[in-house]
Amino acid sequence: MSAPEVRIALHEVSHAYRQGARRVQVLEGVTERFHAGEFAVLLGRSGSGKTTLLNLLGALEVPERGEIEMLGHRLSSADEASRAAFRRQHVGMVFQSYNLVPTLCAWENVALPLTLLGIPLAEAYPRALEELTRVALAELADRMPDQLSGGEQQRVAIARAIVHRPPILLADEPTGNLDLETALDVVARLVEVVRAHGITLLMATHSLEVAGHADRVLRLQGGRLVAAPPP
Repeated sequence: MSAPEVRIALHEVSHAYRQGARRVQVLEGVTERFHAGEFAVLLGRSGSGKTTLLNLLGALEVPERGEIEMLGHRLSSADEASRAAFRRQHVGMVFQSYNLVPTLCAWENVALPLTLLGIPLAEAYPRALEELTRVALAELADRMPDQLSGGEQQRVAIARAIVHRPPILLADEPTGNLDLETALDVVARLVEVVRAHGITLLMATHSLEVAGHADRVLRLQGGRLVAAPPP
């Protein structure tokens, strides 16, 4: 049996951010690989660098040192336009704050990545409905975000993140605003989609219950990624 495809490779990645006049080193020489179909959880205290790492993997930032290779593309040396194009086509992102467009209904929010890729609305609409059905929200397709509960908004955000079938999905504390029962339901639906399509999922979370669903648990500690025992 052949080894799983390497989707993400980090080579000696280091990064810091400014906190006022102070420089805070959050990543130091991180080297790691993530494979096709893998669900990996990133644990760590607030400020440990989880969001920074996801921003780097989402091509929103570039590391100060080291190299990030995703799907064979070296993003660390790519310009901003190239990184944005890569992100639109190959990366889905889910955030704690949902980030739904308040003036668009549920299906329009889900269809947004497709329209940004130039797919006609006549094709985007049924694909958006298909994803809303997958997360059990088809009957709420015409609702505006403020007419949805937190769990429903997060399920819309998940449908939006995977509607264009990205090979890589990044989730930053996606259940942080949800009660435990709703959070576990959201994660179960997310994992179902990931397994069905062989998506590589990296999720930052504080929840040990959520981490219990992962294939691999890593902890950011002292700027480095270290393997953590299953919860």
